[in-house]
Amino acid sequence: MSDLSWVDVNLELPWVLGHEFTDVEEEVGKEVKNFKKGDRVIVPFSQGGGSCEQCLSGHHTICDNLEMMGFSYWGGFGKYTAIPNADLNMVHLPESVGFEEEASVGCRFMTSFQAVTEQAKVKPGEWAAVYGVGVVGLAAAHIANAARANVIVVDISQEKLDLAKKAGAAVTITVKKRTRGKQYMK
Repeated sequence: MSDLSWVDVNLELPWVLGHEFTDVEEEVGKEVKNFKKGDRVIVPFSQGGGSCEQCLSGHHTICDNLEMMGFSYWGGFGKYTAIPNADLNMVHLPESVGFEEEASVGCRFMTSFQAVTEQAKVKPGEWAAVYGVGVVGLAAAHIANAARANVIVVDISQEKLDLAKKAGAAVTITVKKRTRGKQYMK
């Protein structure tokens, strides 16, 4: 449960964690236009307020007044969860996709997608390096591969490097101790 990595955040108990989740809409507010009762949804980790320059330009995940599910307000591990600005902060989940498979998309894949496509601006044929193959790094390798980049992945775990290779990494590099990388320069 990745929420536990945030234990140094000062939350007053009782508190409901859960920043990556999918669900079926039980009820929607009167101002919600794009969702209805019974819709399957995924809720991204970060929620935008909808009125700042970032939100108005389609970048609500980097809103000037960003709130974070499970930290700014109660998260998705409770029986019910209220999502502010639902039309902006929820995404329809197709029937063909399972809840468990999609739960990780709301944080790790969105984080990686923003890094690979918006920050690094990876293009087909370019080389992209991913350092560390935790859940976000593995997602970045998947996304860079989908963008048709040549992906290099660096990690200390052979098991994680093997996963990255399956995700399409062109090159994997195992770093067990300090190295200057000369053996990889050709």
